[in-house]
Amino acid sequence: MNALSQAKRPRDPRLDFFRGLGMFIIYVAHVPWNWWTLWIPARFGFSDATEIFVFCSGMASAIAFGKIFDVHGWAMGAARILHRMWQVYWAHIGQFLVIAVGLAIVQESGFLNRCCNLTEDYVGSLNLLHLYDNTAVALPGILTLTWVPNYFDILPMYVVILSLIPLMMLVARYSVMSALALSVGLWFAAQFDLLSLPAEPWSDREWFFNPFAWQMLFFTGFAFMRGWIPAPPRSTGSWWRCAPSSCWSRCPSPISASTRMSSGSRPSVTRSGRSGSRRNSASSATSTSSRSPILPGSRRANTASTFWGTAPCGAGSCGWCRRSASSRFPSSWPAS
Repeated sequence: MNALSQAKRPRDPRLDFFRGLGMFIIYVAHVPWNWWTLWIPARFGFSDATEIFVFCSGMASAIAFGKIFDVHGWAMGAARILHRMWQVYWAHIGQFLVIAVGLAIVQESGFLNRCCNLTEDYVGSLNLLHLYDNTAVALPGILTLTWVPNYFDILPMYVVILSLIPLMMLVARYSVMSALALSVGLWFAAQFDLLSLPAEPWSDREWFFNPFAWQMLFFTGFAFMRGWIPAPPRSTGSWWRCAPSSCWSRCPSPISASTRMSSGSRPSVTRSGRSGSRRNSASSATSTSSRSPILPGSRRANTASTFWGTAPCGAGSCGWCRRSASSRFPSSWPAS
């Protein structure tokens, strides 16, 4: 197996599913007069489909580019990132021109008014009039990303975030904690408006999606797939039975208890292997309890589900877990 084949990793359908689901929810949220917007994730928590999509995009970028850095070195990985930035940049320019010209043609023809009785000025509402009224300033602004019209700021955000990947990989070669600290530091700077990008040259409006803030969510997903952050344990249990409890956490999946416990003490629980079965032998419990629950790359994709629920709880952190643990484990445990 050559280095090129080693650098390729298969796509994870779970990531594609959650990214597609996030895109669908974003579409639903932007359709006017739509009662489905009452049921999007933003109505029930502090995050929305955009957070899901950016987080999963970070995970997907780790799969797509991480191995290139590992196998071919930092320079080749940075070159691959630059190539991807070039693709995303021209995709942004192309879609802007197609939409701006297409909307102008449709609106000037009066077709929407005749067929659907729509009188909305879509060119003006998208802040596209400057392309026709102030072309000498608007065109250079589009090409330099200093003019980002309304609803056109997703791809420019990704161009900037992608440019940070080589920097993060370089810092992580010396210290993973330094890379994570750098990401958090950029986020804090964005919160205090110390880092921002202008959205148009004729006003002080800034990018709606500040890439220096959103990069932390992106690199959180990136760090999970790279193994910089231990993935949370995989949960297959009845998590909905813990939802009403005050601990706001999910119940654990089938777990294995270490037998290295003194009599009468609460067991220390660890995750078992892929089969999810309990291990009762002292040797198996010793080997599994000494390992950190870092999952293989493909299984780290399960962390995307944390945006729909909450972090897994340990046995005993809510009432149902305590009752469940007491029914599944004996009251006394043999000493090692």
